[in-house]
Amino acid sequence: MISPILIAMIILICVFWTGFLTVLESRFTWFYITRYLFGSDGVVKIPFDNYSFAEQVCSIALIFIMFYGGFGTNVRYAKNVAVRAVLLSTVGVLVTFAVTGCFLSFCSPYEFRLNHF
Repeated sequence: MISPILIAMIILICVFWTGFLTVLESRFTWFYITRYLFGSDGVVKIPFDNYSFAEQVCSIALIFIMFYGGFGTNVRYAKNVAVRAVLLSTVGVLVTFAVTGCFLSFCSPYEFRLNHF
């Protein structure tokens, strides 16, 4: 279980760095600095060999990223590209499915059948 103090510290540092890096306009720098703060070799030294703890930290980071992205999105602009975005993501999933299926059917030693029952 992640301690509430560590969660609060991560959120405060993320908010601070987000405000600070708005001046720099570099998202890469944010990830680079965060890695050196929270990485296994960083200042906080989060042990990523503890997979459940690493999963919790990554889930909190993902929640923060989604929350930040949701508030940074202009709904007027999102409505204009929503249909294209959904279509592109659906086509991307279908193409990935087809390419992976073809690759596995030709390169895998296993036999794939549609009727398994």
